[in-house]
Amino acid sequence: MPEDNKNNTMSAMLMNEHAIISKENKEKRFKKDPDINIITKEEFEDRVSKVFKLLWKSLSKSFGPYGAPTIIYNHPFSHITKDGFTIMKNLSLNASETYLDEAIANMASDICGRLNYTVGDGTTSAVIATYSVYNRYNEDKDFFNNNSILPRDILSRYNSIKDEIIESLNEKIIPVNTNDRDKLKDIISKVVYISSNGDNQITEYISDFYKELGCPGITCNISDDRTTKRKLIEGYKHDASLMDRAYINSDNDTMELSDTDVLIFTKRVTLSTYEYILKPLSQECKYRGRHLICIAPSYDESALHGKIERELNEEKNKTKDVNLVLTNYRAISAFDKKAIADLAVLLNTLTINSEIEGKLIDEIKRGKSPVDVFNLDDRGIDNISVLAYVTNHNGQTGAMKILSGDEASYEEIKQYNGEIVKNADSGFRVGFIRKCTIGLKESLFSDFVYDKEMYDLILKDAEVDLKEKEKRYSKLGTFNLEVADARKRLYSLSLKTGVIEIGAESELSQRMIKDSVDDALRASNSAYNHGVVLGCNVNLIQSIFDVREKAQKENRLLDYRLLDILLKGFCDVYTTVLRNAFEDKIVHNAKEIREILNSMAKYTINDYEDNIDDFSMDRMISSMTDDSEGNSISLYDAIVNYSVLTNQVFDVANMVFTTDVINSVETDRQILRATVDLISLLITGNQIVITQKHNFED
Repeated sequence: MPEDNKNNTMSAMLMNEHAIISKENKEKRFKKDPDINIITKEEFEDRVSKVFKLLWKSLSKSFGPYGAPTIIYNHPFSHITKDGFTIMKNLSLNASETYLDEAIANMASDICGRLNYTVGDGTTSAVIATYSVYNRYNEDKDFFNNNSILPRDILSRYNSIKDEIIESLNEKIIPVNTNDRDKLKDIISKVVYISSNGDNQITEYISDFYKELGCPGITCNISDDRTTKRKLIEGYKHDASLMDRAYINSDNDTMELSDTDVLIFTKRVTLSTYEYILKPLSQECKYRGRHLICIAPSYDESALHGKIERELNEEKNKTKDVNLVLTNYRAISAFDKKAIADLAVLLNTLTINSEIEGKLIDEIKRGKSPVDVFNLDDRGIDNISVLAYVTNHNGQTGAMKILSGDEASYEEIKQYNGEIVKNADSGFRVGFIRKCTIGLKESLFSDFVYDKEMYDLILKDAEVDLKEKEKRYSKLGTFNLEVADARKRLYSLSLKTGVIEIGAESELSQRMIKDSVDDALRASNSAYNHGVVLGCNVNLIQSIFDVREKAQKENRLLDYRLLDILLKGFCDVYTTVLRNAFEDKIVHNAKEIREILNSMAKYTINDYEDNIDDFSMDRMISSMTDDSEGNSISLYDAIVNYSVLTNQVFDVANMVFTTDVINSVETDRQILRATVDLISLLITGNQIVITQKHNFED
């Protein structure tokens, strides 16, 4: 063989051998193809559907009066509940395979959390409605695909028709905030009973407070001795809230203070406000043994998270306390502005705006001390520490001294120790409160030292304002938020607040019962402020039906189809309540329905002769069925449709149709909004990036 050919053959063999070795090395080095932490649109939609089915199965079992209670267990404690949101927020999904399931559940929980926070109810309704709507959407998916209707088009239409439905629902509102205290108690009792899942004690506590107070002036705390009780205390509730949890000094997530000085601003607190007013004044208050509360609508972010926060943290680390207590409040509406002005009168001070702050800072810059600019001492308040000049019997003035409030009254200090350094007209009067509980959402101020003449003036103003607004809107015959705000202001100035203290055998149960009572308070508050509608979404179903008929007349075919899906979804919510109470049956007429319901009733009742109109029921059944099938219909469908036809709710606890099952109209509004938001999560799924590491199969 020629040398060149031999060399070429050897080279080819070496190259082939190298290729084989490289291939083997590659197979060892790379066991699988590259992957990336993206879940595709198709995978996401499939997973969302499965997660929602789990949520639906978990929550629907607890729905309605006959829903099964759920045990929440956290070793070594357990708690039994039927509250949908409590159950939902304690659910967790296995993240061993993918974080996606947990992400989907958290997104759903966030939407339901907003719903629960607003009205204290409706989580289960929203999840059941969403799951039903989604299933019916899938049944019609070919229609949407064949007509090139994209998910974003569907959601756009749902967001539009949602407003139409709410507008129709608003026409069915029954106002709650009435001057008839007995009627108010009766309505609130019905709302709370539903919201609290039939808790008779909490229903009684809350409804009794409404009768006594005439307004939603109720708070809920954890009981120190673990016994549930109620008490009425004097005080003024305001939404001034703590800026930081570091202030909390009680088991109720609040800061409890007594004999405290207060400044109220109607402007943003800046670094200048802190350096020239708050910081030096807080030192003077601390010298006298008192905290200083700053109540302001907002704070300059750079100042707050810079020097202010740093110095307050240093004080906290050194003394285990912060003398300057920063709080903020909402200052958007006219009601908000009146509320803070009323609080200023009760604290016997003035609010500080930009003009007043400028003048105060100018005086300090010219060399005046805080005690020259602010009146902390000569305020006519007994039993507090003040700064005074001590005089002897010859009238000679001695050194300044701090006088303890429990040693002498204000008048005694003036009589025996000489005049207080300051007098009432010599400085800006700092507010004062004997007792206050400042929370993360609202505060309660009590035991005031106010000017009675000024208090009587704002009380009279509140009475006149309410009468004017009631007269102005009485001609409209509809609920108006201005009237509700005017009533709330007047009742708040009565300075009475109901307190419910929650007790239980374990901390877990105590905390969960408190959450349930807080939900019931939100539900009753929402009913008071917005009015009520029939429960089981009956009025909402009627509104969807009305808008669907309107869409058909206007030839809005897509809207009609979407409304039909939504209508069936909310009918399924009602049906779930019935399903948890009794088994379904096939019925043919009103007589059969009456016999079935009477047989299931706990007691012998003869109300059905008046409770069910045979003609209306039989006519309804006939209109819903095909004659070839013998006019048979599901008992569930008959009850739901008869409710919608006669404007009544079927009370499964007593087996009668009634108008007593009610809830806040805002609950139905928010359930509808939450359902549309949840549907958007289900049908517009896109690819999703899971950022946690090691989120791949082995």
